[in-house]
This record gives sequence, C-alpha cells and structure tokens, in this order.
Amino acid sequence: MAYLFRSCLVVMILLTCWSNKALCQQAITGIVTEAATGKPIAGTSIVCSVAHSTQILNFGITDAQGRFHFTVHAPNTDSLVLKFSHVGFTTELLSLFHKANPIIIKLVNKDQVLPEITIHDINKGILKRKDTVDYAADSFATKNDRVLADIIKKLPGMEMKGNQIYYQGNPLQKFYVNGLDLMGGRYGLITNNLPLENVKKVQIVENDQPTKILDSLVPSDKASLNVVLKKHTTTGSGNIGVGASPALWDVSLTPMSFYKHFQMVNTIQVNNTGNDVSDQLKDQINEKAGEAYAADRYVSVMDAGHPPVDQSTWLQNNVKMASTNILYKTQNNLQLRGSLTYIHDAQDNKSYNSTTMMLPAQTVTITEAVKNIYHLNNLTGGLSLEKNEKNIFLKDQLIVDAKWNKNEGWDTRNDTTDISQVNKEQVTSLSNDFKLTLKVGKQLMGINSSTFYKRTPENLVISPGQFTKILNTGIDYQQAFQQVNFHYFTTDNFLHFIKKLHLLTIDFKGGFLFENRLLKSALATDVNPNLSKIFQNNDAFIHTKFYLSPGFRVEKRNWLFELSTPLNWQTFSNQYNHIKSDSTTTRKLTLDPTFTIRFKPTLRWNFYGSVSYKNDFGSQGNLYKGYILQSFQSMNRSLAGVVSQGNTMAYSFYSTYEDIRKAWFSNLSVSYIRSYNNFINETSIDSLGLTVNEMLPIGNNRNVFTSTMGVSKLITGIQSIVKVKGRFNTSLSDQYLNDSFASLHATSAGLSLDVINSSLAWFDFAYKFDYNYSISSYPGMDLHAVTSMNHSLKMNFYPLKGQSLTSKLDYFTSRPAVQSNKLLVNLKYMVTLPKTKTDLSLTVVNVLNARQYINQYNYQYIRYYNELYLRPRQVVASVRFNF
Repeated sequence: MAYLFRSCLVVMILLTCWSNKALCQQAITGIVTEAATGKPIAGTSIVCSVAHSTQILNFGITDAQGRFHFTVHAPNTDSLVLKFSHVGFTTELLSLFHKANPIIIKLVNKDQVLPEITIHDINKGILKRKDTVDYAADSFATKNDRVLADIIKKLPGMEMKGNQIYYQGNPLQKFYVNGLDLMGGRYGLITNNLPLENVKKVQIVENDQPTKILDSLVPSDKASLNVVLKKHTTTGSGNIGVGASPALWDVSLTPMSFYKHFQMVNTIQVNNTGNDVSDQLKDQINEKAGEAYAADRYVSVMDAGHPPVDQSTWLQNNVKMASTNILYKTQNNLQLRGSLTYIHDAQDNKSYNSTTMMLPAQTVTITEAVKNIYHLNNLTGGLSLEKNEKNIFLKDQLIVDAKWNKNEGWDTRNDTTDISQVNKEQVTSLSNDFKLTLKVGKQLMGINSSTFYKRTPENLVISPGQFTKILNTGIDYQQAFQQVNFHYFTTDNFLHFIKKLHLLTIDFKGGFLFENRLLKSALATDVNPNLSKIFQNNDAFIHTKFYLSPGFRVEKRNWLFELSTPLNWQTFSNQYNHIKSDSTTTRKLTLDPTFTIRFKPTLRWNFYGSVSYKNDFGSQGNLYKGYILQSFQSMNRSLAGVVSQGNTMAYSFYSTYEDIRKAWFSNLSVSYIRSYNNFINETSIDSLGLTVNEMLPIGNNRNVFTSTMGVSKLITGIQSIVKVKGRFNTSLSDQYLNDSFASLHATSAGLSLDVINSSLAWFDFAYKFDYNYSISSYPGMDLHAVTSMNHSLKMNFYPLKGQSLTSKLDYFTSRPAVQSNKLLVNLKYMVTLPKTKTDLSLTVVNVLNARQYINQYNYQYIRYYNELYLRPRQVVASVRFNF
C-alpha cells in the first residue's frame, strides 16, 4: 500500500512539474468589441496556441467590459496565435508577431451561426438551435390548459411520471425559470401553479453542463429544462372549492415573482379531496434527498397500498401545506436562496389484500383487511449561496429537516385475528454541501465537502403479540413493544483536479469518507418486559474509505472515450455490546473501473455504451445480531457479524434519435447486470405468513436483463401527438426459503400508448393505454401470470364560447381475478368569465360510485392481490383564478 501511494504521489508531482515547466511568462491583455457598434463583447472565448501546431498554451474569457488577461509560458509571443470565438460573431485568428499589449480585436456580427431546424406549421412550433430544443407554449396549449404541467405532459420527447419530468426516457438534471434555479429540484410547485398564459416557451438544453467552469472540459449527457416567460412579472394562481359527501374543501393560493435578479414562490394549500399537494415539493432531481429519510428505518405498519390511478379517487386525506422559496441574485452574480416549508397531513385508507407466497415446498396464502391512519408532520428549511461563472464555481447548501409521525394500522388476518399496530417516529436531519472550483494556472482545482447527520428514534406496539414461539414459548400474549434509537453521521471530502492536454482531459479526485452508525434497540412483551439479550442491540458500525479516482477522457470529432478507475481502501468496523463485547473488522482494497463511449454520427443520432465492474458491500445498518420486530409479520436479525461482500458487472447501451423537422423523438436503453454476494438472506415463513429473516454466509448470484424504449411523434396534419413506451425485464436470482435453496426466475413486461388530439375547435381528447404482465417461477413450479390493462380517455367539449365539459373515463381489467367495478367516471363543467382570469367549475368525482379498485402484480416469489376501497361519489364547486 505504501509503495502504491508513493507511486501515485510521484506521478502527480511529475505531471504538475511538467505542466508548469520554467519558461518565461508572457502577459497577454486586450479588449474585444463589435465591429459595427464598438460595444464590448462579454463571454468571448480566447484560445492561445503555437503557430502551425495543435498545442494549446492557455485560454481565457472576456469579462463584462470585453477585457481579457492571461499569461503564457513562452520565450516571446511572436510565434503565438490567438483564436477569438463567440456565438453570433465570426471567428477570428490573430498572429501575435510584432503585436504589443493591449490587443484590440473587432468581431463581425453574422446573421446565422448555429444550424436551426424548425417545423413550419403555424399551430405547432418546435425549433432546435444546436443543443437547445424550443417548444412554443401557445402552439401546444388547448382551451382547458391552465398551468405549465398541462402542456409539458404533451410535448414530444417528454413525459411526466407524477410530478417528475423525463426527456428521452431520462429524468431532468436541472429545472430553471428564466435561467435561474429557484426550487433546486422541487419544481412540482411551479409546474402545477404557474399560469400558462405567462409562458413563452419551454426549452430543453441537451448535454447540459450546469457548472460553467466545467463547460467544454467535463461533457454531460443529461438534459435540463428552462421555462422562458413572456416578461418579468408577478403572477400566480388560486383556488377556492367546497363540496359534499362528506364536507369537502380545496383552497390554495400560490403567488409567484420572476424578475431578473429576484424570484419568489409562496404557497398555502389545504384540501381533503384526495390531492396530495406535498408531492409538489418532493425533490425530483436529487434522488438522495428521499433516500436519506427512507434508509435505516427499522419499523413500520402494514400499508393498505397505493393503486396506479388518480389519487382523488382513493386517497382519504386532510392536508395543510405552507411554503416560501426565495432567490436573490446580486450584481456580482452571487445567488442567495432560502426556503421554509411545513406540511401536515392526516390520511385514512382501507383495503382487502390476498398474498400468495410460492415457496419451494409449499404455497402459503394470507387474506387480510387493512386499515391505516397516518398523522404526518414535516418541517424543512434550507439556505444556499452559489456563484457560477466561467472562472469560479462556489456553492454551499444547508438543509434542516424534521419529521414527526404517528402511523396506525389495523389488520384482520384470515378473517379471524385483529391485529393493532402503532408506530411513532421522529426523524431529524442536518446536511451541508460545499463545492468550490477555481482555475489555477492551466488547470482547474476544486474542493468538495458533504456532511450529513440523522437521528431516528422509533417505536412500534403490536396487539395482540405475534411470534409466540420465539417470544413467549408458544403461549398467546397481549402486546409486543419494539424500541429503536438510531444515529447516523457521514462526511465525504475530496480534492478535484482537471487538466486538458489537447485531446486528452485528466480528471482526478482524491478524498476521504467516514460513516458512523449507532444502533440501540430493545424488544419486550407485556408478560416479559425484560426479554433476553438476543432481543436487544447496542451496536456501533464505522466505515472509512480513502479513495483516489483518476479519470481520463479523449474527445475527437464525434467520439468521446472515458475511463474512470477509482481505487478505494475501505475499513468496516462492527462493535457489538448487547450480549458480550465483540468486534469484527474488514479491510479491503478495491478497484472499480468504468469505461464509457459516446458517439454522435449525425445531428439526429446519439449512442452511448458503458461497461463497469464494482465491488459491493452490504449496509452495516443491517448487521445487528439481536432480533428487531420490524412489523407484526416480520422479525429480522443478522448472524453474519461482518459486512457482506460481492461484485457487480454491468453492461449498458443507450441511444436517442431526433428529427426536429418531422417532430420525431425516440430512445432505446438496454442493460445487463451480473452480481454475486457472499451472504444470502434466509427467509423462514410459517403458515400464518409470519416471516423471520437472517443473514447466512452462503454465496449467491443474480442476473438481470432490462430493456426500455420510447417513441413520440407530432403529427401536424391532424394536430395529434402519439407516444409509445415499452419495457421488458427478466431476472434469475438465488433464494433461500424455508431451508430450501432454489433459483427464482422472474419476468415482467409493459406497454403504453398515449394519443393526444386537438384537431377540432369544439373537441379535443387524450387517450392512454397501459398493459402490464408479470410471472415468476422456480424449476418445475410456476406462479400464475398476472396481466392488467388500463384504458383512460379524457374528452373536452366546448359547446359555447368560454364553456367546457370534461369527461374522464378509466376502464380496468386484470387477470386472473375479475374486476368487480371496471369503470371510473369523472365529470367537470367549467365556465370562464369574459375578460377575466377566473374559472367557475362543478366537478363530480366517481360518478358511478365505484367501491373498490383491484390491483394485482407479482414480485419475486409473491403474488399480491390488492383491493383498495375508493372514495365515495363527491361533488365540488370551485372558483379558480390567476393574477
């Protein structure tokens, strides 16, 4: 290890010395102006190279006054050439032979620099300029569209899953309004409340590198969305709705301000109509935001389920939400951002479930009636500052989050046993992320530091007590009490170095990660409050990682090759104190290489391919040796004592096709993953469905093949948009169930079709079809295939000017069971007051008063049948207004 460290250090020193060899420094200064007007041109790129050579000595960017200044290592400047380039102006080459400072260069404006392709249709407008696709908002809006989300879900190449936006099959990287990122990923609040009348166009920036100092050095294959408003403005929307069966209300007010240096979005929303408005503030970009809350949660209640239909038909809620979000941009381009949000919700849902577990030696079927009451509270605040320019990137973000919830559940199992569950949890977390990248000489240097802390006390009370054989020698007892207290702290800090050498870019990271988990738990019963220590935990888990991550990129014409070779020295220490003092330590040196290729043969095609090898380590949070009662039907512990180890080999291919002239977008993704782990989860299931999980040192394999595709087309002749999506997944994994080892083969597939038509002045419609199939099997034993088909048709009729009638029909079928209520109908009549921004509407939800929705699917060795009870018919009268 010492030899490896010394070798890496010598290589770094040699690279640095070579890049800064002692030649004479020469200063080059000057100003760039417009030839026609004499005005300075900011943002002009200047590249300095040796004449008749491809060697680049340095580069720079003009400031707001058009001035530039940089130094080069050369005996004199006579052999040097400067290249000046800027979008919208001619590119100029200037020899420095006998040229003295300051250098004055004048660029000529040219009418057209970037190739653009446009659809020539007065009703449908899509325009592409280089990597930016513009969708004209007015061209895709119909009479009943009111907010930004109404058109985003229609746009070719784009889709919305809930409030999350996808482009060409991938989620967005950034969401901007007029080039500013106010919400930091929580953009659902804007898309659901920004009046469409204020939107000029929606822009997709392909291959967007949001960090300006990394532009042209670190390529990106991700897309960002920018909403361009018609003008800087204060706007917003509001709604006042009341209804019956039972008493219903839906009230919201969301004012917004969007100016050049200031943006603000505030909201107050309350309703009990089944609209979960808290999803508007879910982070749709930073996936770790949700994972931080979900990870290392140890207890829960049985949930009634969440069917794939409109929430307003089944969610029994009473939500209150208030949020303020502010961004201020100073004169020196420093962005200050703050947010504060409070959400309270009470949810009440019921379902009837049938669960069939296909085990190697038997099949277990459990039926249960489930009821939940959730009392949810969440308070979140955030502060950040950011400076994002060509010569510096600085960002520091602080987030404080607190959740305190009470979750109750009632489960009537096999029509005989009534089980009560009460779970209380308090989750408090604090995170801070700091990033700084600067240009130092001819290279970029950066420092990143991320720190996160979470505290999670939880408890669970089960009545009557379960697992009688383990907890009370087979004798029935009244209550089981599970307490868990968990603390988690992590910090990740690294230095970043980037240097470009002609076609080669060196990207180097080196840093240190530290994780500390503290777990205390105790399980007791009403007859024995002091169970043995095998039902207790008092553990400390520490993980450290030192890493060096050299990366190399080569770009030439339409090709990009990238190799990343992270080298990690990791230590996992586990300290057990509940039965007797015991500790284990695992140390491992790993290399996790990834090789990526990107090829862009034409403006329309993109191809990506990658292969990677990764050493995997299991979560230390699951290495507790004492039993934890995670739910009334599941009790877990690990006998491993050491962190599990494995490896993953992954192959992936991704391609996109765009023909802007024909408004044709398509994407294809294929991946194959082969993984191995040296520990397997042993699952023991009794005839009542009670499950005990333990980790055993048995090697096992898993192979997964996944493919997805998407096609969307704008047909201007009939003013229609057609979208088709498909997916296929098959896996083969080793399972250890009830003392039997077997390989489980699982396959699932899906197909969806969207058709949106607005060819008639008095009528438009949106149709959606979803088909899903799943099946699982062991050798010689099949779990019955499950299929489902959902049809959704939304029709808007415009009988008179300013009036509309909307009908939404949802038709469901599934096999093998029969859907008792296959049709859901919602109606809405709306009148828009003349010369105002106000809509009066009357909405009837669940017109046919359907009582339940049946959802079926297979997951691994289990087939789930979920019959969720729907909200009764309800009528709501509303006044909706923009301002």
